[in-house]
Amino acid sequence: LLSLNKAQSVLKEIPEPQLADIFKKIDVSFFLDLLISSPVDEAAFFLSCLPEEEQKKRLEQIDSPLRGKILQFLNYPEDSAGRIMQTKVFRLPDRLTAREGLETLRSKAQEESIYYIYCVDKNNRLTGIISLRELATAPADEPLKNIIKKEVVTVKPESSSEDVARIVAHYDFIAIPVVDENQTLLGII
Repeated sequence: LLSLNKAQSVLKEIPEPQLADIFKKIDVSFFLDLLISSPVDEAAFFLSCLPEEEQKKRLEQIDSPLRGKILQFLNYPEDSAGRIMQTKVFRLPDRLTAREGLETLRSKAQEESIYYIYCVDKNNRLTGIISLRELATAPADEPLKNIIKKEVVTVKPESSSEDVARIVAHYDFIAIPVVDENQTLLGII
């Protein structure tokens, strides 16, 4: 499966103790390729399966922008929202019209699972959320920022996974956005 470019999807399903053993046997260049080609959250997870000294060695071999993103992820406390969030999130700029939002949604719907439609400003700050129904029935030329729900329940990356679970259960959410102190959308759980 590794030779068929299925490494990411296979490896993230393997329990951590076995994963650590596999990573000891995998060629270093393959492991680095795996990190570079994985989403940041998965790369951080794979790296966290290595002993600390190995983590440092592998991080030094990765270019700075990606290294910084992975380090940021690894710096979140264990069992926190930051460690379990997915960083690949469908988002729409809030300056788009409903028509443009639907066109973007159509083009991305085949590539990723879209639970909620998060709207962000030009600085990637979460400005609101809109349901697919609301988007589909809105006047075509209406700017999204005029029709989004602005009161959004969010969690911080430092929130404990137990707190996140309580919030998700309380509100019966499928997903919950993770934002930093500036409301920057970091990911979803």
